[in-house]
Amino acid sequence: MTTTSGIPTFDPSSPSGPRADHPSAPPFDSSDPYGPGSAYATAYSGPASVGALDPKPLSLTSFWLGIASVVFSFTLFVPIAAIVLGFLARTREPSGQVYAIWGIVLGFVMAIGWALALIAAGGLALATLPFIAFL
Repeated sequence: MTTTSGIPTFDPSSPSGPRADHPSAPPFDSSDPYGPGSAYATAYSGPASVGALDPKPLSLTSFWLGIASVVFSFTLFVPIAAIVLGFLARTREPSGQVYAIWGIVLGFVMAIGWALALIAAGGLALATLPFIAFL
């Protein structure tokens, strides 16, 4: 490090060591501070790689049909489709077990609800039969 007119300049031919303007500074190391032996070398290795996503269309379809059967409860086809697709997904897609089971459960809940509603409607129709004869 040489000075010319009071301004410090860098001289590449000077040996590394404590700089003259800062005697307590550690010697200059020209190697990469984050080199292979550094603690920071492995601290960040780039963005985390996401593994290949397992496609689970049957499981997700069963799950969403189960939710749709709860929201749109006026159809009997949707809960049955959720149940069938859920059982198919359990055997074909091991990574989608949770979605398949939820589709099966929601489908059965709504199918049983439909069965109870039909039984109640049939019972109500039979209970009103004697009164219809008088009309």
